[in-house]
Amino acid sequence: MAAAPLLRVLALGIACASPVLAEEALPVEIVTVAPMVSGYDHKLTGSTETTTLIPLAFRAAGRIIAVEVDQGDLVAQGAVIARIDPVQQREALRVAEAGLQAAEAGLLRAQQEFDRQKALLDSGRITQAEFDATREGLVTATSSREQAQAQVVRARRALEDTVLTAPADTIVAARSAEAGQVVEAGQTIVTLAGRTGRDAVFLAPDGAPVESFLGSEISLRLLNHNGRELRARLSEVAPVVDAATGSVRVKARIENPPEDLFLLGEPVEGSLTIPASVGAVVPWTALTESGGQMAVWTVDPATMRVALAPVTVDRFTTESLLIAEGLPPGTMVVGEGSQMLFPGRLVQARPEVAQ
Repeated sequence: MAAAPLLRVLALGIACASPVLAEEALPVEIVTVAPMVSGYDHKLTGSTETTTLIPLAFRAAGRIIAVEVDQGDLVAQGAVIARIDPVQQREALRVAEAGLQAAEAGLLRAQQEFDRQKALLDSGRITQAEFDATREGLVTATSSREQAQAQVVRARRALEDTVLTAPADTIVAARSAEAGQVVEAGQTIVTLAGRTGRDAVFLAPDGAPVESFLGSEISLRLLNHNGRELRARLSEVAPVVDAATGSVRVKARIENPPEDLFLLGEPVEGSLTIPASVGAVVPWTALTESGGQMAVWTVDPATMRVALAPVTVDRFTTESLLIAEGLPPGTMVVGEGSQMLFPGRLVQARPEVAQ
């Protein structure tokens, strides 16, 4: 009977010796969100290109005997660009002209015979059938003469095509053949560029916010001409990323190309001004994910407990990110240490990083 009171005394002593464990606050970096107006210039580096390229080629195969221009030359409309050996074309024209002479002589004889037979028919000395045969001969001779004329026209055109000329006032952008080279029909000899119409072409990093600014003005600087400034408008953004470079091809149409510069392959720097927006800057370490959406841990200043808040990120930088929506001014956000949190976790600011 004396054992029961003794056990109660021992149990009471053990309970008094075990203090209640209090929840410990996790030291983390805590930052207070303040509104920030953000606007910046996005820099792009590229080169100038023409909007019009004209590849010139001979209509027929042949051996080039002369190329009269070189890259960078200015050429006027009708100027000779190149020539191929015209021996075959000249011989073909001689044969066609001889054929035309023979056809014209045959037509003359047929016409004379027709006139004679017409007179005989009128006097009743021949039959209608005999006259119809003569008339068919005249039709045949006329057709032969027309075919011979067409052959001469084709032969003359072929001879003219042995000389390649400029279709307009242009600039030689590239030269692809040399004298003595045998070329096929349609093989490019030179490529001409129009004297007007220029684009600035850039390779923008993937993710750069350029597509939403199609039609916006871009200021340009010609790097080889003391930073000479031009105006351009964003006209095209490639729909896919170049797999080799990881960049996106961007074009801007130059609105005021200088008359004293041809702007072919000139290095150029473009500056695109991104309009200002209001947001909140938080450190990279604050960003986490919740249900497939970006979020940050916010701190209730009354209880110092954390909760997840979904956010919309406007822009990333090398050290921070700009939050467009989801963080009102004055919100307390966890930076470093956010990876160790769960909803309702008690935190405290580390003194060395408290703000």
